Amino acid sequence: MKKKYVSLVMAAMLTLGAAGLANASNAISYTALDLTDVNTGEDLWRYTYTVTGDSFASGTGFAIDFEKSSFVLAEGEQIAPNSDWDVWTYTSAYDSEIAVFDAYAQVDSASLANQFSVDFSWTGGVDGPGAQFYVVYNQNEGTVLQNGLTTAAPVPVPAALLLLGSGWAAIAGAGLRKKSKKA
Repeated sequence: MKKKYVSLVMAAMLTLGAAGLANASNAISYTALDLTDVNTGEDLWRYTYTVTGDSFASGTGFAIDFEKSSFVLAEGEQIAPNSDWDVWTYTSAYDSEIAVFDAYAQVDSASLANQFSVDFSWTGGVDGPGAQFYVVYNQNEGTVLQNGLTTAAPVPVPAALLLLGSGWAAIAGAGLRKKSKKA
């Protein structure tokens, strides 16, 4: 599929507005990983996306916007999580200040079992990167099905409970040591 064609379709879908927003219920969360910087002055990061909700039919997908003033992405073909998807990054046709991470379903019920990821250089300051705008689209119909902001992935509950439990155990252990020294 030609990138210019996809960019034009994305621009047309965004122009159409929220015609199909109520038809989809997907959520896109991300995990941010601060990578080891290779070059001086670079701040490399990796976002790993988990997509949940409705399944994607062939001809549908999602696109995540990265403001070029804060994110530097290498344009071109990206590594797809599995063969159900075609994934790439490109400059938006509707705004040259936006880079787009685009995942396009090549088959019906494209698998969401694997995560999507993209590496970038962060130029937006000391706070680090955060959420981005996304759209879920149906290229076959030229509609936007949903839009929103990505959200930070929650800390898994078992890991949080383990951390809390180990903290309580350390406090209890310190209390027992104090009692045994007094005796």
